This record gives sequence, structure tokens and C-alpha cells, in this order.
Amino acid sequence: MEKKKCYALMSETHSGSDISIYWDKHTAFMAMIGDLETEIANLQRMGNTKFESAENDHKALLYVPGTDIYYEWYIVETTIE
Repeated sequence: MEKKKCYALMSETHSGSDISIYWDKHTAFMAMIGDLETEIANLQRMGNTKFESAENDHKALLYVPGTDIYYEWYIVETTIE
């Protein structure tokens, strides 16, 4: 079997972990940013404005200081058969 390159978007949060697979890095990046924006909107909707976030081309982080609320996403290049 031929191995194909893909990108795993892994997420870890205060409530668990998840993984999604994408064929290209840009799609994985857009999914990561979409998840980050969704969680920021959720925090704001709950009235929480004291969160911190950071992102680059392969990782994003969102957390609320002084609480156990955190979200972390990272993109890992890998192969599948």
C-alpha cells in the first residue's frame, strides 16, 4: 500500500481530547482557527472576557487564567496507508 501524507489536527481541552485528519495543511489550519474562534465566542457569550489566546501556523492555545478552562490545538504532519 502507498503511504499518503496527511495532517492530524489534535485538540486537548479541559473536557477531553479529539483528533481530525485532513489531506492538506491549509484545511487543517482553517479548521483549527475555526475551532479557536468558536470557543472564544462561547466564552464571550458566557460573559467571560478574561481569556488569553495565541496561535501560529501549527498550534493554537486558549485559556482562562485562574481556572481549569483551557483549549489547545496542534497540527501534526503524518502519513496513512
